[in-house]
Amino acid sequence: MLSMATVLAPAMDMGAELASRAAWVADHPWVWRLGWLPWQGCALSDILVSCALVWWTWNCPTQRKTATRLWATLALVMTICAVIPEQWAEAYAVVWMPTLALEAYAAREAWFLVMTGTCGGLAYAGMLAFWVLCAAAAAPSSRWKIALLAVAAIDTALFIVAGIDIWRVTRLPGYSGFEVVEILNMVAFLLLLMVNVLLAGVLGQAAGRDFLGGVRDMLRPLPFLLIRSDITDVVYLNWWVPTQRVRHFLPSPLVLDQRNGMTALSILHYRHEGFGWAFLGPLRRLLPGPIQSNWRLYCEGDSIYFLHTSISSPMVAVGACLFSDGLPAVWDARLVHLRHGDRISVAASRPDLDATVVEDLGLKLHPDAKYLIERNGAIDSDPIWGIVRLSAIDIPIDLDSVRPARVTHVASGPLDAIVKGCSCFAFVVPQVRFTAHGEQTVNRVPPGNSPDA
Repeated sequence: MLSMATVLAPAMDMGAELASRAAWVADHPWVWRLGWLPWQGCALSDILVSCALVWWTWNCPTQRKTATRLWATLALVMTICAVIPEQWAEAYAVVWMPTLALEAYAAREAWFLVMTGTCGGLAYAGMLAFWVLCAAAAAPSSRWKIALLAVAAIDTALFIVAGIDIWRVTRLPGYSGFEVVEILNMVAFLLLLMVNVLLAGVLGQAAGRDFLGGVRDMLRPLPFLLIRSDITDVVYLNWWVPTQRVRHFLPSPLVLDQRNGMTALSILHYRHEGFGWAFLGPLRRLLPGPIQSNWRLYCEGDSIYFLHTSISSPMVAVGACLFSDGLPAVWDARLVHLRHGDRISVAASRPDLDATVVEDLGLKLHPDAKYLIERNGAIDSDPIWGIVRLSAIDIPIDLDSVRPARVTHVASGPLDAIVKGCSCFAFVVPQVRFTAHGEQTVNRVPPGNSPDA
């Protein structure tokens, strides 16, 4: 889309004189040729997606095998039917059109538009429809699936009308009415961005993820931009709990770290300041400072498994879900983090938590504080991809800066059964720099054989 609107714009402006378009292509042959590379890459991408859908529907069990396999196979057939005329026309265009005389250029331009926009465009519309039907047949019922079907139906109709109209206007002098085609394509391609996001999310649901997990799979090729925050008043609420009470929370092959049959469970509650991309430098301080609450279990290998993460900013919560497996977050508008002198009160609703601690330098720091603050890498197992991922997080806490604290009150419904009979101990980290480095694969595990794998 960007290539068409920028690099190729002088040659694809059908409102301009034919002679000026032909002259520009002749004068800028390599710009013309390079401008079509993204479209050729797009065709390759479409083939790969269609082949992947066929492979998936034939190798992974789903609820509606016949329907998903049929739609995926038809999508691949339509992709081939689209790529052949489109790429044939583009190959001719990039090789020969810069060398054509004006009369020959006019005839070949009309042929090119029909081959790419009508023949290729109509087949691509069929491909899109079958992609969507395949995903819809495989995925469980949800509002996202309904949205996908609705938006895709509108988008497919726009592409079909545009493809037919291209055939019509290329038979008229000066391509009269081509501006209608341009408007239809502009709206259709913008809607296609939405369809792609919805399609990725619904395919994620079909594979056993949530919607945002499916979108996250689509975004994996994007580079991770370093994130920093200056966090303050980090409250650590900690328990040693019987390992058997929490072992079932961990996906295979993760293993809890334990001492004499006990595993550490911590809740961290803190406030961000200047939470954003590191490249912003001092401008980060202009960004909002959300409150965050993390529920953590300590695993073998100096890593942590996050049971829950909630944050008071909806945008940050969505960003975490889209770009992190180890730190998926939910938005909690009722997070509270207040300091009154030495007293810090914290509260959350997803899941519920209400606690108060009081800094007390007269207390001795708990001997396990060093063990708890030195582990920060978030680990998660992904059975769909068959790998274990580590979210690299750097929180360099100086043990001398950690302040002991008394727990005056702590209550949480979800915690009752887990921490029953276990004492809570706390400490506070007044200030520390937080840096997120992105995710890396640390282990590969055999994918499961269930529909969720």
